[in-house]
Amino acid sequence: MRFLLLILISVCLLTSGCAYFNSINGISSPSDSLDTSGYTEKDFFSAIQEDLKGGFWLTAIDKLRSLEAQFPFGDYAEQAQLELIYAHLKAGEHDSAISVAERFIRLHPQYENVDYAYYLKGLSSFVKSDGMFGKLLPIDETKRDPGSARNSFSSFSELLNRFPESPYAPDAQKRMIYLRNILARHEVHAANYFFTRGAYLA
Repeated sequence: MRFLLLILISVCLLTSGCAYFNSINGISSPSDSLDTSGYTEKDFFSAIQEDLKGGFWLTAIDKLRSLEAQFPFGDYAEQAQLELIYAHLKAGEHDSAISVAERFIRLHPQYENVDYAYYLKGLSSFVKSDGMFGKLLPIDETKRDPGSARNSFSSFSELLNRFPESPYAPDAQKRMIYLRNILARHEVHAANYFFTRGAYLA
């Protein structure tokens, strides 16, 4: 038990230290003074693509928001919003990714790549259900809150129903099988819990 506690403390210190180091070097935080006054829409989008390729997610998010504010009806407006979902996802900001995806789906239901928004929304909930410590420690995810897993399953299901020919459909289907098994095992755990306490009706 003490060993596990030491591991948890070490992980917390390590992640906070890395975050501090990265923020100093501008790796994981937006630039201190982003001057975009002379940017054209194409300049914006090119700079954003470089940030995304380099893994500078928070810097890309900052520029994507500036692009949306300065060119809300530009040629890259819809694509930039999709890139914003992706950047939030890669930055670990899963709730923001889901929120932006839902807004995009609501505002652009007929956009040619709207299936990508559905996919990213499902993927954000899928990754969120794992959590940071779920990747590092042997935690049985079937005993945890299944809310994110259900949301992910619902998003992937909607993607398959609306866009069965989408290039993201095969991956979504595989993830749905995995999620269905997780949710089923969660129900078994719940049933066993009530059974051992004699709550047979529950």
